[in-house]
Amino acid sequence: AGALIAPLIMPFFLIGGFYQNDQSTPVFLEPIKYVSWFRYGFSMMMSNEFSDSQISCDRDRCDFVNGTDVLERFSLSPEEVWWPNMVALVTIGGVLCLLSWTCLVCRVRR
Repeated sequence: AGALIAPLIMPFFLIGGFYQNDQSTPVFLEPIKYVSWFRYGFSMMMSNEFSDSQISCDRDRCDFVNGTDVLERFSLSPEEVWWPNMVALVTIGGVLCLLSWTCLVCRVRR
């Protein structure tokens, strides 16, 4: 079971926003993007960290002057609120708990 975890979780991690822009996801990987819990956590973390923030660096040395520039680079909206991402994370967690409970009940009955 431990050998299967890395190949199963790696697509979620790669498409979650850490390594590629959200809008550059290929069409055939779109379903994985919407099921990835990394995507929702990354979006909440980025919004929390960079919304309404100023970066103390001039344009000559840095690509970003404020947090809105950083969020736009990652295709995140500065006006995005945190609660839709939290609802998605709780829903994914609930579905995974229900799935694991169902597997446990099926295994105990045998």
